[in-house]
This record gives sequence, structure tokens and C-alpha cells, in this order.
Amino acid sequence: MIHARLARTVTALLVAAASSVSFAQVAAPRAQTPLPSKVAGPTALAPKEQPLDPVIREKLGIEAYSVQRLEPVIDAAGMTRISVSLGDEPVVLVLGAHSLRGDDFKLVTIGADGVETEVEAPSPATYRGRIEGEEGTKVRATIVNGAAQVVIVREGHVMWGIQPVCEALPGADPAEHVVYAAADMRVHDGICGLTGLEEDHSDGPQEGDEPSGLRGTGLKICDVACDADFLFYQLNGSSILNTLVDIENVLNNVEAIYEDDVAITFEVTTIVVRTSDAEDPYSTTNPGALLGQFDSHWGTNHGAIRRDVAHLFTGRNLDGGVIGIASLGVICNIGQAFGLSQSRFSTNSVTRACLTAHEMGHNWNAQHCNGDPACAIMCSTLNGCAGGCSQFSQGEQNQIESHRNSRTCLSDLADPVSPPFVEPFPTAALSTSNWSYNDGGAISLNGVNEPSAAHSMLLNASSAAADTDDDLRTNFIRLGGSGAPMELRYFVQHRGVEAAEELIVDVWVNNTRWTEINRVVSDGIDQDNYVEFVHPLTSTMLHDEFRVRFRTNVNEFNDNWYIDDVYVGETIETPLPLPFVEEFPTTTADVTRWSWFQGVINTLGIGEPSAPNSVELDSTSLGGDEIKTHALDLSGATPATLSYWTQHIGVEAGETLRVEIFNQDGAWQEVNLITSNGVNSSFEQSMHELTGAALHDQFRVRFRPQVNQGDDNWYLDDIRVERPEEPDCAADFDNSGTVTSADITSFLTAWFADLVGGTTVADFNNSGATTSADITSFLTAWFAALTGPCP
Repeated sequence: MIHARLARTVTALLVAAASSVSFAQVAAPRAQTPLPSKVAGPTALAPKEQPLDPVIREKLGIEAYSVQRLEPVIDAAGMTRISVSLGDEPVVLVLGAHSLRGDDFKLVTIGADGVETEVEAPSPATYRGRIEGEEGTKVRATIVNGAAQVVIVREGHVMWGIQPVCEALPGADPAEHVVYAAADMRVHDGICGLTGLEEDHSDGPQEGDEPSGLRGTGLKICDVACDADFLFYQLNGSSILNTLVDIENVLNNVEAIYEDDVAITFEVTTIVVRTSDAEDPYSTTNPGALLGQFDSHWGTNHGAIRRDVAHLFTGRNLDGGVIGIASLGVICNIGQAFGLSQSRFSTNSVTRACLTAHEMGHNWNAQHCNGDPACAIMCSTLNGCAGGCSQFSQGEQNQIESHRNSRTCLSDLADPVSPPFVEPFPTAALSTSNWSYNDGGAISLNGVNEPSAAHSMLLNASSAAADTDDDLRTNFIRLGGSGAPMELRYFVQHRGVEAAEELIVDVWVNNTRWTEINRVVSDGIDQDNYVEFVHPLTSTMLHDEFRVRFRTNVNEFNDNWYIDDVYVGETIETPLPLPFVEEFPTTTADVTRWSWFQGVINTLGIGEPSAPNSVELDSTSLGGDEIKTHALDLSGATPATLSYWTQHIGVEAGETLRVEIFNQDGAWQEVNLITSNGVNSSFEQSMHELTGAALHDQFRVRFRPQVNQGDDNWYLDDIRVERPEEPDCAADFDNSGTVTSADITSFLTAWFADLVGGTTVADFNNSGATTSADITSFLTAWFAALTGPCP
């Protein structure tokens, strides 16, 4: 089947036998509402045993499953947790909010009037995470009103799916979920035909979105635009929201495969939803002709939509059992980079993700691989080859990666920044690791009295027209599970800005929405100094995709706002003086000493150095116990000492207690890793000299066990951070700070005064009387001080 407009475009047809495909309408997702309130943690729920319902088996295309009541909850760290049994194994899914949307994402509808209307999109319902205790697992989820669609990939590419029962049995309790192994999914019989020349277009013209240059190293970003035809909109309950949620759910699961296998991540730029049959430009059920209509319509009407590839989600029952088609090897060639999925051919989330991953695979130049024993996603029959639906085989990966490496439109995704985020704008070049989006901002030398001379960030507007204000956004900053008060700081100055014009500061909260945190309003008078703003960060901001945005509300290119010294990290505290001595005298933690205390002070340690108490650390708290001091003042050049006593009772061999210090670079540095040998121990002291990067006024210490049970008990006592006392420089008799000949004069003056007045100021040897022996003692100390510890 040749592409309708481009005879040289190779197309791929994924075909499923009509007898094996269900097109019944499924229950539409519901409007999003908040998850339940924060709780200490979920309780594992056993699967509900019941006979296999043939409707569930047919709708989801599975042979075996369990039904479980799942109740997502939010823990103290703001993570969503779901307890579920995979087969006979109870596990806990730990999920964080995740958005696939680009910074300029648009949700566009086209109704009966044929007019494109931008609609405000609700918060994404998509999540990503892992199984607690299994770092290698990958979990993607969509959660709406407590109903969860989840795809899990464990080590060895063992795949599981979770979906609400109500998707197969409308009216069922949304908390009831079907849990199934991908190994129990049915194979969708069918054939696939490739017609035309099997030609590789990877060297064709590349017209996709130009990379911004503001990315660091990491995954390659593919900009994806989507279209939902009228029939797909109908299958989602004729709801714009449901259609949006459904598309993002599929793409979230597809992205997980692409990130893991071929280092490609998605940024969704636009989703077009067609809400009128009369204005739907797609009218055919012939797969090739439909792809041609999609190509032609977008080439004529949507050329301005930023994209590297576009994908159509169709509700049409395509001819011949075909459920997908895409052009081959066309990423970045925006006149050719199209594909489509008959996504609602199945209700099964795993199968639907596999379909779209397959069709996009053709766009990335992957071809069918049925002859390869390892053939997986690119099998011409969904889930029909040995590799299953959870991965691309090595051969498939090689084809995709080769095409990826030849593309010039793809940006590199920067790794998220670990706190502290510190930006003093030290040079004229903007950091590609700190900032992922910049529309109009420029680093300038024109600020006055910058906190970190000589550069600062300049934001204004290119004109008075709408949408011309500058906009600067940080990369993701990992604040999830920080366990300490965090804050945002920055300095601002305005020059040439008329009264009432503004600089707006937003932060990206964990419901994946921008939330305004500050609005700085100009008084119209140029500032000669910068003003500092400090914002404590609340719990909704402490997640691993936290970001900061600075944007202007001005009308001229010379309405200049300057920004400097942006900081996101632990709250900068007034430090505690040394010595720091913690002997745990009571069973209540001293909050003036400890900024984070997840542990229990008790008398269960044996032979405490400072009886009767010590602190017990284990895995009782969510995420494990941890204690962390407030800031301590170690400024200066004199080394200090950290010491503490530890004991382990009931701790299995190989489990550890990690001791870390917060250095002046803003990083936690491990200074000790104590490993249990499995035998209960007595208290033992550890001691570390603190020098170099440890010597600053925001020094902290934290202790973290790595254990797996509540009775794996580490005990800590007698924690000290101190400096040796300064030597007494008695030869500096005049207290000038240095030992000189003037000290001899001062001593002799005092000595003669003692002889006349009967005083003992010059009683240097502390004999109780001033005598000639004091002169000898003083001169001995004076000569020694010239080469000794005194200055």
C-alpha cells in the first residue's frame, strides 16, 4: 500500500484479524479529583478470588487475572503508593507525578464551527516510579479518581498490567482492579504487509523542530504532536478531558519503553481533539488513504505545530483488520513523519501501548522482525513473537538507534539537578544543565551592583505584542524525599521598568502545574541595588520534577528586570556554634539541634557511652529512618572533629549505616559506611577529622541506615562536632594578638608595679607572689612563643 501523497514513502501495516478484535465501547475515564489525604502508608491487600469473568477476559484479551481493591495513598514525602499483589507476591508501587507535556503544550479542539480553540488543560494524571525495594523496575501509571491504569516492567522484562474493572464491566466499583501478567495476554492473530520500496529515508530532509541548545546530556527528546479524530473522541465518552487522559496514558507507557531501550524520551507539544464529525477531515477506513489524509491535512493546516513526528489516534474500524500504519524512517522530516493507531481496538493498556510503540518504531526506521527469534515489539502480530510487548529486541534497537543518531532535530535532555541548585550566572553563556527553557532571556553586564558580579540574567519583552514577554525556566530539580526544610532564593533589580509592570515567579508543584509564588511590581524608579526574595518550599513543591520559572509582564525591550544568585536547596540557617554535643539526655529529640529526626530515642541500646539513652534507627519510617543536624558553624581554617558511637543489634550481615556530611559545595559526602557482620555488637567509636570543604557555616551531619526490617536496629550515641581549644598564649602579655618585644615591656611594668603596690598581676608562675622567678618564667615562655603555637 503506497502512501497517498508520497509515492516513495514506505508504509507499514499492522493487521489484526477482525475475529480477534473487540470494538466495544469501554467506560470513559472520570474527571480528576485529588487523591486521598496523606497517610502513614498503605496496607497490603490480598487478591480477591473469584471465577474468571468471560467479559473481562474478552475485553482485556487475557487468559488469567485477579481482581484486587487498590487504594492509592500519598505518603509523607508526597509520593503516591499503591499496594498490590503480583501473583502471590505483595509489592508496593511508589509513584511520582510525571508530565510528558512540553513547556509550550497546547490542547486544541476543533468543533462544528471548524475553528481551532485552545483549551486549558487540567493537571496531567500520569505518573512514573518503581516497586519499593526494586530499583530496576519501571512503573508507569495514570490515576483518575483513585482508578489506576498501570504498566509494570520488572527485571528480565517481566511485565504486568493493572486496570479498573469498570473498563470491562461498566458500573463496577472504580477501586476494583484487574491485575494480570503480560504472559497471560492473548496473541492478536493477523498479518502485516509492507508495500512499495523498503527504502530508508533517514537521510531525507530534516525539517523538524530545531533543538534549543539549552539541553545538557542525557536522553534524546522527540517532540510529539497528536491528533484525535471524532470517532476516537466518541469512544472516550465524547469528553475532551477523557480523550486527553487516554492519549497521555498510552504515550506515558510508550515513553517508558523508548527511554529504557533506545534512550529516547517524549515531549508532547500539542494534542488536537476533533469534537465534530462534520469538521473531521478524516473520512476513510482504508489505512493507507487515512494516513494520506492525515499527512495532507497536517501539511496544509498544522505546519506551525512544533513536532518531530505526529501521531493520529483514530476510532475508525480500519479495513482488513489493520490497526496501525506509519511511514518508515522519517523522524524530523515533518512532511512525512506520520503514523496512526486504531488505539481502541483493545481495552488492554499493555496491548495499546505496544501498538503505538510499534507504529512509532516504523517512524524510527524499525522494520518487522518475525524471522528473528528475539523479535519483540516490531513483530507484525502484536505480542505474537517470543520477545513479547515489553521491549525492543537488540536488532530493533539497532535500527532505531541508527536512525536516532542520524537526526539533527533532536535535543539532549539534561539530567535533573540535585540540590542545591546554585546559579550566579558566572559567564555570558547560560548553563545548559541548569536551564531547560529560555525564551528571550540574555545574560547581561548592565545590572548595577550585582550580588555576584559581573553578570546577571536580563528579562524584558521583544515588543508590546501579546506573547512576547521573556520566559526563563530551570531544569528539573530533585527535591523529592529531601527530608529537610527547603527554600528558593534569588535577587531582583528593575531598571527602565514603568510603574505597575511586573516580574512573575512560578514554581512547578507536584500536581504538575505552574503555581505563582511571587509577583514583583515595579514602582517606576530605577533600582541601584538588588532585592533578595526568600520563599520556603511547601510539601507540594518537594518532588523530583520541581522547577522555577521567571517571566515578565512588560511591553518594551528596555523594560529590564535583572535576576541573580538563584538558589534552591536546604534552608540557609543561622548556624549553631561549636561544640555540638548530643548525648540524648531525654527520650524527646531536641528540635533546636536536629532539622530532621526519624528515629526513636530509647533505652534499648546496651552499654551506651552516655547512659541511659541512645537513638534507634531502623526501617520503621516510610523510606527508612534518618536523622540530620541543623547547620553548624565550622567556618574558619582550623580543622574540627566529628565523633560518634554506634552499635547494631539484629542487623543482618551486609546491611549498613551511612554517615554523611554536607560540604561547602552543597553536596552530601559520605565519610563512613558501617557494615554489619550479622553479629550483635557493643558500642564502638568512630572519629573523622573535618577539613577543607567541610569548613563552612552550613555544615550538617546525617545518619541513614540501609536495612529492610523494623527490628534491624542501629543505635547511635554521644555525637560530637568540636574543635580543639585554642592554646593559651600567655606570652602575649599585652593581649595584642601577637608576641613582640612590647610584651616584655608590659610584663616588666606590671612586675615593678606589683613590687610597689603589693599586687600579683605579674605572678606569671602562679606562686601567689610576684618574685624574680616570674621574670624567668615569663622570658622562658616568651622565647618559646616565638617558635611555638602563639602568633
